[in-house]
Amino acid sequence: MKQIKILCKKLVRVFTTNVGLKLIALVIAILAWLLVMVENDPYVDKTIKNVSVNIINEDYFQQSMKIGSVESGDRVTIVVHGPRSEVSSLNSTDFTVTANFRDLNADTNAVPINVAIAASSQATAANVTIKKQTPSVMKISLEDMVSKKFTINVNTSGEAASGSYVSETIVSPNIITVMGSQADIDQIKKVAVDVNVSGASESFSGDYVPKLYNEYGEIKNTSSYMKIVDSNDAEKEISSAKVDVNVLATKQIFILVSVQGSPATGYECVDEQHLPTEVTIAGTKEDLDDIIALTIPFDISNTNQTVVEQTFNIQDYLNKQYADKDSEGNIIAAKYICIDENQTVSAQATLEKLESRRITVLTSTIDKRNLEEGYSLNFKEATVNVMVYAIKDVIDTIKASDLNLYVDADGLGEGSYEMTIKCDPAIDLTMNEVTIEAAIN
Repeated sequence: MKQIKILCKKLVRVFTTNVGLKLIALVIAILAWLLVMVENDPYVDKTIKNVSVNIINEDYFQQSMKIGSVESGDRVTIVVHGPRSEVSSLNSTDFTVTANFRDLNADTNAVPINVAIAASSQATAANVTIKKQTPSVMKISLEDMVSKKFTINVNTSGEAASGSYVSETIVSPNIITVMGSQADIDQIKKVAVDVNVSGASESFSGDYVPKLYNEYGEIKNTSSYMKIVDSNDAEKEISSAKVDVNVLATKQIFILVSVQGSPATGYECVDEQHLPTEVTIAGTKEDLDDIIALTIPFDISNTNQTVVEQTFNIQDYLNKQYADKDSEGNIIAAKYICIDENQTVSAQATLEKLESRRITVLTSTIDKRNLEEGYSLNFKEATVNVMVYAIKDVIDTIKASDLNLYVDADGLGEGSYEMTIKCDPAIDLTMNEVTIEAAIN
């Protein structure tokens, strides 16, 4: 214990004797250490080029419907000063370089560029300083933001499953507004979403990203300030559009052509041909069960040509005969869709000019139909001449009895009448219209 006390006294005397000299010695020692350190790790400058400037509040001008475009100052060159051990390894990622559009100088259209050592950098602000930066400001130009409305188109790719057909695509919203500079808007030719329908056998829905297209294709690199918004609310940005894809079943049906009407007197239809005779249509499976063939009327009334040709639109007749209609007959929705490569039917009717012959008929042989009981019908003349028409091989063989002439007294009471003689022939012929005077008693 006594020895410890003696040792403590000696230590106190060491630190309290010649204090000034000891402090001077300490300072000299520190300076000497610093000198050695500087000689081993000298302070140097380093230039770092092409450092990107990060824009803060890039949409600041859009609040006043303006667009700020960078004219210069999007990259800077930085000169740093510091210990070689720290400076030598520095690169562009060690710095945070920003330009805040809120700091715009309205007189010069310039925004200050701020450079700082990144928090993630191994360099320390105490040792490394930003000696110089070029340029010190970002020059921008302001222009009006414009907008334009576009319809969203649907680009489908792929093939639906066998026996299936994509009938329609419905996109919502179907109209959007694109906002940007005049130059950006002018290059847009259309807006579309891409939908793949490969293998689809039933209807489906999905959300798809609208894409902008110019005359060469999709615009890949759009300006950061361009945006797609709701056509009714410019504050609501549109990142996707919903697409409903309607997929129908398919079926092959027959095409029938029905010749209707009577050709001009002295002509007879002897043949009809049409193509195609089958087409493929699409519809719901339930509706397709209800159809086997489509019959198209071919009117040749009063025709006096030997060949009559006409083209019919298949979809028009599908709609006329099967589509859902309102009370006024307007089509509400098509039930079937013609998806065949043939959208029309070409029909041809062949007419033959008939030979004519005058035949004298006894009026007593004319049948009196629908005459009320208790009445008699008498013709004024004993005979009547009729003109009949038939093909050459038949015309000379026709007898009066083949005509089966008659008059119809349905609803007629006592009195005198001019009645039309009608024909109900047993062979293929036609007869011109003939009238006869008659009295009912």
